[in-house]
Amino acid sequence: MRQLLLGLLLALTACGPRVQAQALSPPPDPAVRGPYPVGVTMRFFKGVFSANGRPRDLVTYIWYPAVPQTAGPRRSVGAVWDASPNRENGPYPVLTWSHGFTGSPVDSVFLVSHLASHGFVVVAPAHRDREGAPPERRVDRPEDISFVLDQAIALSAGGDAILGGLVDPTRIGGGGHSFGGWTTLNVMAAKHAFKAAAIMAPGTMGAPLPVDGVDAPVMMLAGELDATIWLPSLRNAFDSIPRATEHWLVTLLRGNHFSFTDRCIPGGLLEISCADALPQDQAHELVNRLATAFLLLHVAGQQQYALTLENARSQADPRLAIAVSKV
Repeated sequence: MRQLLLGLLLALTACGPRVQAQALSPPPDPAVRGPYPVGVTMRFFKGVFSANGRPRDLVTYIWYPAVPQTAGPRRSVGAVWDASPNRENGPYPVLTWSHGFTGSPVDSVFLVSHLASHGFVVVAPAHRDREGAPPERRVDRPEDISFVLDQAIALSAGGDAILGGLVDPTRIGGGGHSFGGWTTLNVMAAKHAFKAAAIMAPGTMGAPLPVDGVDAPVMMLAGELDATIWLPSLRNAFDSIPRATEHWLVTLLRGNHFSFTDRCIPGGLLEISCADALPQDQAHELVNRLATAFLLLHVAGQQQYALTLENARSQADPRLAIAVSKV
């Protein structure tokens, strides 16, 4: 009997991720808010840029799993300020989030707060884009991400009143929108600790996406009607990622550049009108489902979410087009 069970286990493993996913129990829909209330805190991290010694001063928002609160979350941040953290179930996997050019860490609260409700600590610096055009910020931004990640890990290890004990430094991932997606890819293309990343409409002016060196699973999400980061450029980037690395291109049909932020900006950057785009609540539902499942699988190590992703591939949602490459 023992030999029979061992043989069945080996056969299941040999059949690959798709069969393994089918053998798991279906998880809750990750588009639904997770089990944790969410807190948010702000930190001011000071340092210097390694390239030239300029001072670095970064306001950083950090979302985290909290215990139930008597006060409700602030809509602007999707969380309760400085809520008591839930240490009982920690430490938690940590994600960095990089916003778009001249944007803010609170541009995509719908997603970062949602990820924290599913058991992530999300660290999001306010890049200082207004101090220079993209060419000047291309060096600074990836270093911003590595810097604030190191600072958050140190606060967790050092017994910070809120963040103490919350961060698991062995489970790290990333995410970002637009210039922030480009920033996250640059971190991944260099020496990094990311297990995976989910990036939305990644790109910037005059610089290609650095995909050749990507060696961890990555999900790119795109808007079909995005007039800022064109879909054909993301298809080319998808095709250029090394085949041995699992990578996804998820296209929101009728999505635009701002499908990945809290608000659709009418006519911004030559976009289609908000009335013609995929409704914002539907875009957020799809992003929350797929990005959360991807990060829960690859960063948090919750294998049951492979089933969510396989179902998304096999069940033809008319609002999505999905391409996947994995060995």
